[in-house]
Amino acid sequence: MRKVTLLLIAILPFLGATGARSPQPVWEARLTGEGDIFGFARPQTRTWMQEQGVVFLSPTRLAIYQVNRKPAPAPLSRRKLSGGSGNFFLLARVLDADTGQEIKRLEFVTTADFSGILPTHDGKFIVRAGDIMELFSADLEPLMSWNLPLEKRAQIDYWQVGVTPSGAQVALVHQQRFLDPVTLQGGGQSSKAQSQADVEILDADTFESVRKLHLPFYLPAWSAHERFLLTSAPNRPLEDTEFGTLDFEGQWKALSAPWPEHREPCAYKIDLLEHELMAAYGCGILVVSTESGQKRVLTLSAGAGENFASVAGADHYLAVEMEKPLSEMVYQQPSQVQVYDLNSGQRILSVKLRNSAVRYAVSTQGVLAVVEGDMLRVYKP
Repeated sequence: MRKVTLLLIAILPFLGATGARSPQPVWEARLTGEGDIFGFARPQTRTWMQEQGVVFLSPTRLAIYQVNRKPAPAPLSRRKLSGGSGNFFLLARVLDADTGQEIKRLEFVTTADFSGILPTHDGKFIVRAGDIMELFSADLEPLMSWNLPLEKRAQIDYWQVGVTPSGAQVALVHQQRFLDPVTLQGGGQSSKAQSQADVEILDADTFESVRKLHLPFYLPAWSAHERFLLTSAPNRPLEDTEFGTLDFEGQWKALSAPWPEHREPCAYKIDLLEHELMAAYGCGILVVSTESGQKRVLTLSAGAGENFASVAGADHYLAVEMEKPLSEMVYQQPSQVQVYDLNSGQRILSVKLRNSAVRYAVSTQGVLAVVEGDMLRVYKP
């Protein structure tokens, strides 16, 4: 599961911002299909087409991954542990982050649903391929696996996998939504609709269960911490709610908003970061603060017409994706990625973008990797 961000309704003034010339990459590579990984500018009409990305496994190792479908249907056979029958594969190339030299290729049978690679800590990482997730060592060797079985009783039934900011724990959320015929036909909310979510927290090194929580509602958005889940208010629509912390006793507490006084309503997003920090962004402003919201570490304002689209953190570095419309008739598209040192509050990189198909990651050394269309580029501060 790619990282989940939280939408939050808030109101903010519109502030002005900055720009900078892009630096030269230390190396770059074109995605030509080598290792069966192609350019990222492909239709996003199916879940498996969206499952692609780039992640730092460690300061010196970079992984680029993508789910693809075999050109011809696989012969009929028993389904693999992933739930797939051989038609879909999660493919990964592990590269030297300094040189771009390939270290190893990995291939996993998966399904047309969720797949991805999630770093934990010290070079270890998790591969999620359909109905199974597998832990790998820093030496790229499999250590253990965990099944993600679907009960297939609910109309909407799926697992989400997340890693806490420290990488020490793994969060599993089994979402089940039971919808009555009225809801299924597009009739909106119904009193007969039911939902539930089962949360389980695992030790990232052993996959031993740390705690469990059953909820009589589903979680439209969540992000995991060792002590809590950051979620929307229970049983309220995501577009009309506030966010807070849900402890593992099932108690929810509203979050103190870290942003300035507001004037106009707009949507916000929140990501949890390392060192007990969080990033709240949207409405032309981004605020990095402590989880209590009492202390601000960084406040940024966007330029005219720009907005903050996403963030990615690693240690005390924060990468920020900006977006802006190409014209009055065109939706927002990525315009640049900036990297900030949260210790000093200074921007150390700014890379301009020209393609709408963008994935990026930042390392614990402040190195930035960007996939833009069919090009992978790595920049150093």
